Amino acid sequence: MIGEVALAIVLVVAAGLLTVSYLHLSRTDLGFRPANAVSFGLAPRTDAYSSMDARRRLYRRVLERVRAVPGVQAAGGVHLMPFQLGLVGSDGGLILEGDPPGGEAMRRRPGVGLQSVTPGYFRAMGIRLIEGRVFSARDDADAPGVVLVGESVARQLWPGDTALGKRVVVAGAAIETADGPTWQTVVGVVADTRHRVISSDRLEVYVPFAQIPMMLGHVVVRTERDPLVLASALRDAVATVDPLQRVGPLTTLDDLVSSTQRPWRFNMALAVLLGAVGTVLASVALFGTVAHGVTERTREIGVRRALGATSANVVGVVSRDAMGAAIVGAGIGAVGAWLVSRLLRPLLFGVTPNDPWTLGGLAVSVLLVCAVAALFAAWRAVRIEPSLALRSE
Repeated sequence: MIGEVALAIVLVVAAGLLTVSYLHLSRTDLGFRPANAVSFGLAPRTDAYSSMDARRRLYRRVLERVRAVPGVQAAGGVHLMPFQLGLVGSDGGLILEGDPPGGEAMRRRPGVGLQSVTPGYFRAMGIRLIEGRVFSARDDADAPGVVLVGESVARQLWPGDTALGKRVVVAGAAIETADGPTWQTVVGVVADTRHRVISSDRLEVYVPFAQIPMMLGHVVVRTERDPLVLASALRDAVATVDPLQRVGPLTTLDDLVSSTQRPWRFNMALAVLLGAVGTVLASVALFGTVAHGVTERTREIGVRRALGATSANVVGVVSRDAMGAAIVGAGIGAVGAWLVSRLLRPLLFGVTPNDPWTLGGLAVSVLLVCAVAALFAAWRAVRIEPSLALRSE
């Protein structure tokens, strides 16, 4: 019984920590709005769109057609969708104006994630503009180089100052000229997004697809209602540009986020199931122990009742030993839960593994359930008639 109570507390604490982590994760700000948005893959055919200029024309025409579909609010292209490849993505660095030659300053800075996007992408994703402006049709190959940076990039690189107007060279997405990379001006700051993994954000820099020869792989569309209702219309819009162009499966951003959360939900559900089973077993063990004790001590209970023992006295006598064992098991389980919670640290989000309130509260909850089971069984002793109990032997 002691072992079952201890195991139940370990399982319940693990389940509680994973449940709190999932609740925190499901409420975290992703930096974009998944509702009423859908994406589909669009990889230009190599036989018809071998040059970058041909691919840019294809995307421009496709986006024009998609935006003309009734019910579409915004549409834009992007290199990689959020969570598409997990930790894998396009990375680079930033050379700031005034850095000493050699690139040592850039190597000391944390790397940044690179995203090539078209005009309309930020509105389609619901990414908030902090200051400045987003890309427009004017930011083409003939225009001066521009970039947008995430809020954390602006805060780290230019603390206490605005990022707008600052000039950088985005290593990995630089504009190459005959004289080498040219400066790119920061024209806007956008909210941080969780692009690689849902449990953490990273530094992000956005470059216009029209200026940087990075491939686009997806189109994001924001609609006025359920985006899947427009699935056939969106496919038809692409077919009007090129009937042979293949369109990938349409995936709502809600489904994209949900699939990313699936491992967290599985861990939580499994831990809750095990915790519930452990608590039930511990409760049944206490109930059975107390019930057996009542049967074995029927004559004693009758004598106590005949001599004037109150109901509370009888219940206390019958359940004392079982609850003492349960308290010992709770103490052992609390220590085990503290050790196990530290092993769960990589699976936790928004909660510390050694939070005393979480550990203590969950341990007490298991003990209360066990106490209810024990007291329910002990209540049988109160209903024993003294005259019948004295004749039981």
